[in-house]
Amino acid sequence: MKAKGFFILLLVFTCACFSWWIIQLERLNRQKLEAQERLIYHQVEMAQNQLFWMSQHDSGANSFGPVRVGEHDLFITNALWERLQNSFPNLNFHLENRFLQIEPKAQALSALKQENQDFGVQLLVESGIFFLLLSVGFVWIYRGLVLVINMSQSQNSFLVSITHELKTPIATNRLLFETLLRYQVKGKELESLAQSGIKGCEHELELVESLLMAAHLEDKNYHFPKEVINLSAWLQNEMNKLEKLYHHKIQLNCQIEPDLFLEAEQNSLSLSLRNLVSNAWKYSDEKGTVEVILKETEEGILLQVGDEGQGVDDQDKKKIFTKFYRSAKAKSQAKQGTGLGLFIVAETIRRLNGKIWVEDRIPMGSMFNLLLKPL
Repeated sequence: MKAKGFFILLLVFTCACFSWWIIQLERLNRQKLEAQERLIYHQVEMAQNQLFWMSQHDSGANSFGPVRVGEHDLFITNALWERLQNSFPNLNFHLENRFLQIEPKAQALSALKQENQDFGVQLLVESGIFFLLLSVGFVWIYRGLVLVINMSQSQNSFLVSITHELKTPIATNRLLFETLLRYQVKGKELESLAQSGIKGCEHELELVESLLMAAHLEDKNYHFPKEVINLSAWLQNEMNKLEKLYHHKIQLNCQIEPDLFLEAEQNSLSLSLRNLVSNAWKYSDEKGTVEVILKETEEGILLQVGDEGQGVDDQDKKKIFTKFYRSAKAKSQAKQGTGLGLFIVAETIRRLNGKIWVEDRIPMGSMFNLLLKPL
């Protein structure tokens, strides 16, 4: 929060300095226009003074007049008249009933105003582009900062979760071994302890496998060995294994369309299916129903895993496929998890050039959809 607050303060300060800079430039531009207009009007006085000093008071061969300039009658030679017009191109000299009128040219004043307007437009365009680029840069940096902070928090949460997940089966296995050493366990009790130890080891192996799979999926240079598999037969075999694992916990219903083939890597695909079914079991009521459907559609092969749980909030439907992400609902229910399961599923489907999305089921629950390209 301190980093975000400092960044927002820096953004406000930068915008304030930028606005002050624009205001100052516009003010200087107006002062420049006023100074240039005063200079032109000052040239009128300069032209009159030059007339007083250089004109002839009596008529000459090359003079015309007398000409009334203010309260003075002056005789002006043709050379002086031509010199004045050349020396003061921004002034207009014209005679009206022997009165010499000296005034700024309307074109000169218009040119100054147009130059001022052009500079204002240029300043507005350049400042707009600069402010746009600055805003884009700040937004990009802010999003990166938020991403880093969220990733750090997710990693800390992941470390806590994975430590708990690994510590529990290790402590259980240690207790089993201590029991075997202290007591002479035989028969069904020995078998029960051995089964508990095996389940704990399987849980540890599954966690390690998930960690390795997540690392491989993030490595763009790592390529999974793909092979053509009968997806229907593979799914039926996987469901038989899952039925044995979850038969006391949930009810698994399968609808599998036969003879659907796909080029894929079986280990990542099997882990993805186990993660989806495991999530469906964790977030469903006791003895709930999990439905697994495999069918061919116009767009490709569609694998669906649906549950009867509380569903996924709309704001979490895209975030749940992010590495280490766990929804607020999952945290509030104190469900065990590492935030890697759905990330592995999404990355596996992405490597198969497929699509994954989640939608609500009616009346309750979620449906995870995996769209795959057939051969």
